[in-house]
Amino acid sequence: MKEQILLFHFEDETRLNAVRKALLPLHIACKVVPREEWDTPLGALVGLETAAQPDLPAEELREEVLFLCGLTSAGIQLTVAALRKAGLYIPYKASLTPTNKDWTVRQLFSEIYQEHQAMHSRQERVHTEE
Repeated sequence: MKEQILLFHFEDETRLNAVRKALLPLHIACKVVPREEWDTPLGALVGLETAAQPDLPAEELREEVLFLCGLTSAGIQLTVAALRKAGLYIPYKASLTPTNKDWTVRQLFSEIYQEHQAMHSRQERVHTEE
């Protein structure tokens, strides 16, 4: 599979262009996935065969999601560094895995949103205990 990044819910054209500009030197294809494809399994969006979608909670997508496909760990690090250098913070990002290839972006968002909330809750407890 070729390296590519799927972008979901990037509605601000200026911000979308900034993401594309930041990632341009990495020569990784970026594709904005239209809303009508948000219920398609993530793996199918990049040409993989997928199984029946698991029965998982599916949140309404209300934040930007950056989905990394086919990148090595070094490629992921370079991508995150390029975004950080450009001053772009995208809290909801994930990589394609054998587990999530059958999920929709709404199911993925539900999972990473919960993880994000749990992480921030733990951090707040640590700071209040100090």
